[in-house]
Order: sequence, then structure tokens, then C-alpha cells
Amino acid sequence: MRAKWTGEEVAILPAQESYKMNAYLDSNCLVELEEDATHIQRGTLVRVYPLNQLWA
Repeated sequence: MRAKWTGEEVAILPAQESYKMNAYLDSNCLVELEEDATHIQRGTLVRVYPLNQLWA
């Protein structure tokens, strides 16, 4: 999922549909969630992939 990472916290962005561009423009990382995840509690540990390191 596209997200915004501050270095300490990550916020999953709304409007993740492929035809909506705001999440692409505002994101600076990708978050990996369990395949069957429907709700993530605040404080849950997730794997974060900073976009600037994926293509460096």
C-alpha cells in the first residue's frame, strides 16, 4: 500500500485505487501488509519500503 513515512510513523494513504493519483503523489514509501488484513491497529509493526531506496 502507498503510505507516508516520517521516519518514526507510517500512515497508509486513502484512495488507493489505481485510477486515483493523490496517493501516488503524496506517498514516499510502500507498506507490506498481511494478505488477509482488513484493519490495522495503530502501533502495529509493518514492513516499510522507502521509495527513495527502491530505485537508488
